[in-house]
Amino acid sequence: MDTTLTGLRRRLAEPPAPAVRRIDAWLLGGAALALLMAGALVGAAQWAVRPVDPPTPDLAHVRFMGRELVLPGDWLRSGVSAEALELTASAARLAPGAPGRLFVTVLRAGDDVLPPADRPARLYARFLSPAATPTAGGLIRREFRSGTPYEGETLYVAGPDGRSFAARCAPATPGALPETCLSEMRIDGFDVRLRLAPDALAYWRAVVEGLRAVLGRKAAG
Repeated sequence: MDTTLTGLRRRLAEPPAPAVRRIDAWLLGGAALALLMAGALVGAAQWAVRPVDPPTPDLAHVRFMGRELVLPGDWLRSGVSAEALELTASAARLAPGAPGRLFVTVLRAGDDVLPPADRPARLYARFLSPAATPTAGGLIRREFRSGTPYEGETLYVAGPDGRSFAARCAPATPGALPETCLSEMRIDGFDVRLRLAPDALAYWRAVVEGLRAVLGRKAAG
């Protein structure tokens, strides 16, 4: 009898092993579920803040000056004429952060006119005042002297001689478009006239590179 009571007391004193295993299994399962939920929440958060890619504009195949070009369809300002190709786009399309719009006129390169890259040194230089001021984008600002053909305008050139970029900017006029700067360049056999806002001049490198890429895109075959 004493032996039976002693064995009973021993069994009652032992920890309930099966219950512990069930509790451990519940804890592990709960931890795994919590990890899965956390992963799902992180994934949802990343999806919510994922930048949305802008829609790719439709491309237009344009025949101009005997060549087949592939241009963003929403750049075309009007029907293509035999003399000029008129384009326009937000400046930010080529240079993120650039303000205003770009107005582009594409012409046949003129063999009988002074090339755009030569104009700052060979045409404009003699009409400029001596003062020069550095500006954003690495451009140098020069004012045209009074009594010259460009009186009231300002010239911005990329050093050292303006061959890579130059723009003449007229004073802003109330009610007129803010794109008062004119830059001329030669791209892939075309003479290109670009109008842009003065505040967009700091982005000139990206704008020029973007125009070269767009106008240099040809149709396959």
